[in-house]
Amino acid sequence: MFYHPDGTLPGDVWEIIPEDTQKRKEHYAVYPEDLCKIPILATCPINGIVLDPFSGSGTTSLVAIKHNRKSIGIDISEEYIEFSKKRIDEYKYENSGVLQLFNEE
Repeated sequence: MFYHPDGTLPGDVWEIIPEDTQKRKEHYAVYPEDLCKIPILATCPINGIVLDPFSGSGTTSLVAIKHNRKSIGIDISEEYIEFSKKRIDEYKYENSGVLQLFNEE
């Protein structure tokens, strides 16, 4: 166990605002990006790999990509895998100039 140089470990209670960015049309168990953002940033280094064995709509993979981590998403449903790919591709397309800028550093 190690402690972050900028402070202590996060508390036991996280204040996360519920959100439903997909309006529950494509997947019934969506969750806020902040729910996986905190542990990803706390435990996975930049360019590290995040594994989500129950990928569903791809929220964890999307958050990993947004924060310069690689991601492996696994799901039994081909429909959810395709939805995840589409969601991630849309994000990459909308942010292609920004992503390119970060990758050059």
